[in-house]
Amino acid sequence: MPHIGDVYVPVITELSADKRRKENKVIKPLNLDEPIVVPLRKDIRELRMRGVLIPEGAKSEDAFAEDLMAVAERDPAYNHLDYAGVDGFVAVDDIEIPKSAEIANLREYSINGKFLPRTVYERAYKFRNEIIVNDFGIGFPAVIPLPVGAYNVKLKSPWQTINLDSYWVKVTGKDGDIPFYKPFPLFDQDNATTTGTVTYLEEAYRLQTINLDAQGEYAQWTVGIGSDIPKGTYKIVLRVRDDNVADDIKITVSGSVSGTILTETLSTGGTSFVTLETSEFNALTEETLTIKVEKATSTANVIELDYCYIEPTYIARLAFDVDQEYDVGEVKVYDTMGTTDESQWIRVFNKEHKFTGKIVVENGFLRFMFDPSTTGYYGIRYSIWNGTNWSNLGEWQLYAFNNDPIEDIKINSINSDRVELVLSISGGLDYAASLGDRLVQIWNITKAGVEVFNDKIGSLRYTNYIRAIPDYSTLFLYTKDKIVRETTEFSIPLNTYFISITTGEMKTIAIHDANKRAGFYSSGAVMYDWHEDATDFKMFFFDRYESWLSNLFKEAEDATLSSAPDPLTYTDDFSIDTSSRYLQLVGTGWTWDTANGELDAYSDTESTELLRLKSLKFAGGTYQVDVRINSTNAVARDAGIVFGLQDVANHYLVRLNIDSGGSATCNILKKVDGTWTSLASAPVTATTGTWYNIRVEWDTSTGIIEVYFDGAEIVTVSAQDTTFTSGYVGLRATATAGVGNLDVSFDNLSISATEVIGRGAQVNRFLDDFDWDSSAEYTQSEGVWSWDGVNGTVKMEDTTVRGILQLNSLKFGTGSYEVRAKITNSDPVGREAGILFCISDTNNMYLANIYLDSSIGKVVLWKRVGGTWSQLAAAARTINLGEFYKLKVNFDSSTGQIDVYFNDETTPCITKTDTTFSNGYVGLWVNVAGAAEFDDLEINAEEVTSSGNSCVILGGINHGGKSFSPYEYVQYRIFKDKIPSGRYLAVARIKKTISGFTAYVSTYLYDTDLDNTPAFDGAGKFKHISSDITSTYGYFIRPFEKTGDSPSSRIDFAVVDENMGTVIVDYFLLIPISGLESSQLFPQDIAFLSMVDPNLKRVLEIKN
Repeated sequence: MPHIGDVYVPVITELSADKRRKENKVIKPLNLDEPIVVPLRKDIRELRMRGVLIPEGAKSEDAFAEDLMAVAERDPAYNHLDYAGVDGFVAVDDIEIPKSAEIANLREYSINGKFLPRTVYERAYKFRNEIIVNDFGIGFPAVIPLPVGAYNVKLKSPWQTINLDSYWVKVTGKDGDIPFYKPFPLFDQDNATTTGTVTYLEEAYRLQTINLDAQGEYAQWTVGIGSDIPKGTYKIVLRVRDDNVADDIKITVSGSVSGTILTETLSTGGTSFVTLETSEFNALTEETLTIKVEKATSTANVIELDYCYIEPTYIARLAFDVDQEYDVGEVKVYDTMGTTDESQWIRVFNKEHKFTGKIVVENGFLRFMFDPSTTGYYGIRYSIWNGTNWSNLGEWQLYAFNNDPIEDIKINSINSDRVELVLSISGGLDYAASLGDRLVQIWNITKAGVEVFNDKIGSLRYTNYIRAIPDYSTLFLYTKDKIVRETTEFSIPLNTYFISITTGEMKTIAIHDANKRAGFYSSGAVMYDWHEDATDFKMFFFDRYESWLSNLFKEAEDATLSSAPDPLTYTDDFSIDTSSRYLQLVGTGWTWDTANGELDAYSDTESTELLRLKSLKFAGGTYQVDVRINSTNAVARDAGIVFGLQDVANHYLVRLNIDSGGSATCNILKKVDGTWTSLASAPVTATTGTWYNIRVEWDTSTGIIEVYFDGAEIVTVSAQDTTFTSGYVGLRATATAGVGNLDVSFDNLSISATEVIGRGAQVNRFLDDFDWDSSAEYTQSEGVWSWDGVNGTVKMEDTTVRGILQLNSLKFGTGSYEVRAKITNSDPVGREAGILFCISDTNNMYLANIYLDSSIGKVVLWKRVGGTWSQLAAAARTINLGEFYKLKVNFDSSTGQIDVYFNDETTPCITKTDTTFSNGYVGLWVNVAGAAEFDDLEINAEEVTSSGNSCVILGGINHGGKSFSPYEYVQYRIFKDKIPSGRYLAVARIKKTISGFTAYVSTYLYDTDLDNTPAFDGAGKFKHISSDITSTYGYFIRPFEKTGDSPSSRIDFAVVDENMGTVIVDYFLLIPISGLESSQLFPQDIAFLSMVDPNLKRVLEIKN
């Protein structure tokens, strides 16, 4: 179909661009008789285009005429035409689209202009960063989104052009993956050579600063002129703070060829973070530049260096090529034509279009619907693309104008990379109207997000917020008397979901349902920034922060982000201890031999060793590893790579096998429900003690698995199977059990494959390790239960009655249930202790328990219907008095299948199908003769119904409190190893009932020696609130191990009201951002990018 840029042209009857026209410049020198004629452009051709416009679908011929008029007005850089052998850019000189009464529903058009061939001209964005003055002291290098499918990307200066081989990040939107480029590099602690100290700091870009506290301490970086950046004129920009010691920050720029280029000494002028910049310097020689930041004096102060970057002082250009310009992530405008049927909406390109319906503007991630006809509220409907369709979230409102419609909307400009609208509102609340208050908003919607600038007339301060679609739900009051009271006041409903917005340094929008579970899954996250006087409002959207929403309630090890390139590359040469990245699923014989840079699997007693990566799931791609079988014993031995791994009983395996006779084969196998099947095998030449490379190419679309052994260029062995399409990746070694039999080494694990992000509703996760008194969470239906705070367990010790302890409020269905149980009654009678699930009432439920009498131990699965117990299945197991045993139940309500696991066994000891119950409450059970102790109750299941808050790592306030004057601890938890090293967003939503008074909230993370020593550098976060508007407190924490720290962590969330009033607390939770401390993906990126305004301008220029 013919398009001019993103504009569709229905019918072209004539297209000619063959006639060349030369443009010359005439120069008349004073000392010569004849003028000099200089040809400026030899490749401008005359364009002639003819055709007719006819209605198509909901779009009339007049609407198409508007589109062509827009083409005539905009820059030719947006007018790419590739049709009928004509490939280039259109600059319209004149256009005629007469309307004839003789021909109904048809308009002829004629376009004359210039044609600039694509072989000679290219599109480029001109940009120049401006240091933005803001409260955060943030300046940031430009980040530029290009169209989907952009290629031949080049960075140009007036002196040189270099190719950019890779994008910074890709963002998945409605039209595909939009590449974002960061042409000039950022220098921070991750790529620095430094003699300073890298120190945790939450408000820093990478959660860390480089601290220089002694004279001569430095941080330095290198960049290649002519390779990393082009020749040009530059300055150094850095974000830093110190104690305002004059002339203490020394900056040196030197070249490997030129020597010292720049030496300057600066001071911050204050103790807050500021952005400083050096003088301009020339970098016009191809060489390696070294940028060095150094502490110049011996004064007792600390320079905290966040980051720095090299900033061009010239207007840089990012040139690119793309084959088409429609549906490539451009900003689009629609007229709804008075219907909700989107197929009947028409695309609008002309700013003079007369809208008959609502105005819709979208960029592939966000959609805004502007409705001037709406009365009763501010008519801007806001939606997010969730990967499948647009999900309506609510409406934007202004607090002072929440009863007034939009008075007027004007579209200033429509381009594929930016649309600007101007909105006017007046009146508002009675006192606002009486003052003649008025508001004009300028909306700039770009491919990266949206900026909203407020121009207010009058004395009121206007607050932007999201107004939910009308509905009601319940929040909770937490008062000084520690009584939780329900209220429908202050609810912020959003259909069946709620929305909360942080107002700290890091701004996010979190979406959850009434039970605090992640109920909405967008393909991205939102941030905004507003200033104290609300003069402007900015919101940015980036898909790479998907985990802020979709992983609200995942464990950290599963909280992978979606910003990695496709394919994502992971490598490990085992030269450092990376054991924290892996789960050892089978066996205990793994050792990281960092001295030799290898991973060893050795056991004299075990026959199998299996581990996998914790955080990354992959689909199709390339997997490879080097293996060496060390054992020379005459037994079968093998080593290989596991992929498509669901669990230990389901996965693929490619291995090198050496049998007892020394013959070697390369095998492809799959394991389904614990049963191995050979898919293919081929003989290879291999001996013990020698390294061999195994490379696997896996195409999940076809199921083809191809294996290349020891660097082979042709396939060694192949198979086709579609049982698994994605999964974890791991390593496996096996041998017949015996001394020295299992001895294998691995090296150079490499993965280049599509990363899989879990989507869809996540199960709710409840855990209770009973280290604190959580009795308020349970109903003691039968028996008397006690909490042992010393041992961190819950007990039922009365042997004369049975005991049932039922979890309040929460009903669960499909999922897993587990607990550790110990029988403590020594009487030689039948004693039982276990976990109840699908409880309807005390007479209807399932039970999985351990059983011990005078001579028999077993695991038993029961059901109780109408008060009558019936045994479904049993399995003999050794049960000893006074020892803990773990029971785990996997329940599928759709099929009724129940699998019961004992201790850490990898296959169920009981499998039974029963469809009597599909969901219900969860509890603990002790029979009449029993006395028992329990620990570590954990539920990962779909929550069915609930009248209270649920728990996710940390949960709602119903999980107890702890008083420590002057604070009221809404949350106090010790999580043992449930919070691994990683990055988290701590979020709480709170509200003061008395306007004008101040409350404080704080969160501290401690190690478990409980000596109030923070387990991370810094003393936690402490903030005040004083608004009568619901607000959200949030910041980033990163638990990690320090010398002497216990691996356990304690997190306190506290609220204190100085005036002894009431504080409403909706929830407190941790959102895992990344499960790996070493992850290069940081949530702070989004806050810093919000400060970027590179002043982009799209142009055409001659290729060079």
